[in-house]
Order: sequence, then C-alpha cells, then structure tokens
Amino acid sequence: MAAAGRAKALILQSRYTGTWRRGASRSLDRFDTLPLAPRSHVPVLVTMGAEDETIPYDMGETVAALGHKAAFVPILGGTHELTQGQVLAPAQAWLARLDPG
Repeated sequence: MAAAGRAKALILQSRYTGTWRRGASRSLDRFDTLPLAPRSHVPVLVTMGAEDETIPYDMGETVAALGHKAAFVPILGGTHELTQGQVLAPAQAWLARLDPG
C-alpha cells in the first residue's frame, strides 16, 4: 500500500531489516525490508524500544534512513513488546507534524 501511495503514512514498529540471527552474515528472511523501504511514497515512522533485545537497534535506524520522509523514534525504556501507551503519543505527535491543519 505504501509503495503504491494508497495510504497517507506508514508506521512500522520494531522493524527488522530481515530475519536475523547473531553471527549470521546475511538476512535469513525472504521478506527483506531494506529494498522495500525506498519504494514507499508516503512518510514513514519507525518506532522501536530502546531496550529491544530481539531486533538490533541499528536495524530500525537503517530502515528509517531509507524511507520517504522517514523518522526514527526510539521508545526509551521500551523492549521488543511495545505497548499502545508507549507508541501512541509519539505516533500522534508525528502525524500532527505531517498534517498541522
């Protein structure tokens, strides 16, 4: 949907660049986010728990760096399992900046 421009914005939570295992030299997942991120024609918000032990922190930053009008928001104190309460305020603030009207 984001690549086709059929959405106004895209929010990704705890996004990985592909299935990853410590010590693996490459992605182990056929759904690799890296080639898809630049194809998005809508603004992208990537949220990730700053204490995420499942997805390496730099993967969230990498996905955001490739997205259209993208922002990376680490959730301080957040783990891999972010709650709606942790994500809602940063997401609403980001959406408000996109459409201040």
